[in-house]
Amino acid sequence: MAEEIQVSAKVMLNRVRKYCRVNGMPHETINNVVGQILKEDALSFEYLRLYGGPNQSGRDSLTNRNIRTGDCPKNWREVFGYMRNGGIARMRFGIKFGSGNPEFKLLDAGCGDGWSLQAYESRGIDCVGVDKSILGVEFSKHSSLCITRPNLMARWDYRMVYDESVNRDARRADLLRLSNVGFEENEFDGINYVGAMMMLPWVEKTTRRRDVDGEEACLQSMLQLKRVHKPGGIMYLLTSNKRFEGEEPEYANPTEKVLMRIIKDAGYNILHRKAAGQKMDGYLLRNEK
Repeated sequence: MAEEIQVSAKVMLNRVRKYCRVNGMPHETINNVVGQILKEDALSFEYLRLYGGPNQSGRDSLTNRNIRTGDCPKNWREVFGYMRNGGIARMRFGIKFGSGNPEFKLLDAGCGDGWSLQAYESRGIDCVGVDKSILGVEFSKHSSLCITRPNLMARWDYRMVYDESVNRDARRADLLRLSNVGFEENEFDGINYVGAMMMLPWVEKTTRRRDVDGEEACLQSMLQLKRVHKPGGIMYLLTSNKRFEGEEPEYANPTEKVLMRIIKDAGYNILHRKAAGQKMDGYLLRNEK
């Protein structure tokens, strides 16, 4: 957990800089991004997101190992075949509802470093990404997917390499305050909400905010997304199913009972539910506004 990781500010800063440098970010841009992180007192959050936060345990080795990219897979199914089922489900959702439909507009809530935005872009899908991370949004805007493999015996992996020639629509936003980003009401036909809900209380703790508890944060984020979601629109929600009644939350993980209440209170109906790996459940939801 975040509070168990004790690292000095100097070490955190050096490792954040190293992550940017190894992934191709120019020196001037690194200084600008780091300056913004320090100005907003977000260093611990950005560091823990990369090295100590939920599902980020492999990030450190990714920035250090020798990368080979010459024999990459030839299509997106192969590229993301190594990923956990949640990543594959995210791709399938966007492609199923967005491919071949120029009117379809997708919001990727919690876009991370932007690999999904590039994948959707390659399919001609109009997609906007939002994330709380300063570093994540910078890579989401200006990066290209680099498929990696340290050796022939290893599985495929990926990293986002900074590319100034790329300019995607990615915006920094708190999922509890989307009204500050400039989205109009009923703007999006589809919303991907994959792996971000279960991190909300972890984010609150890391950024020293104490005013929203886990269930309130999850419901508030759903209501914020609902405001920009067209009536009848589709959402793919992926979150953990491994917290049970009476357990202390590791970072969020609403219980199944609480999650059903959140979905209902936000005005969504469950169209389909499917397990996505050992620790995750995926829900296809319709906005019944």
